[in-house]
Amino acid sequence: MTKQIEHAILNASGRALATNGPAGLNVIPVSAAQVIDGAIHLFDFFMSKTVTNIQSDNHVALVCWEGLSGVQVKATAEYVTNGVAFEEADKWAKEAHPDRKLRGVLVLSPNQCYSVTPSDDSTVQLNITNTPYNKTS
Repeated sequence: MTKQIEHAILNASGRALATNGPAGLNVIPVSAAQVIDGAIHLFDFFMSKTVTNIQSDNHVALVCWEGLSGVQVKATAEYVTNGVAFEEADKWAKEAHPDRKLRGVLVLSPNQCYSVTPSDDSTVQLNITNTPYNKTS
């Protein structure tokens, strides 16, 4: 993951995570995120439908934005409720959000990333399959 993408994720004023599965199409606001070794960690304080969906279909999309600039990250998700990643997240969550109880951590492994920033740059486009098309390459 590039530093620019990591910066966009960590410094976003808005984030939304989309899942699909037994609980139906579900989009939730994400209040906290960390990037650790290229993986995006999201914290389950209130994600019941999201967890149900991920247990059935672990493909997710995360959109992060600040003003009119942002990124969409398509990823596979793993739900973690124990081990080192959970323990470190729980320690962080108790300090950052003492009024919340951490139930689990979503560890996202990014597969694709796209800009969601409006641009006049016509050399980069998204085609119907959401695969980036670059006329200059």
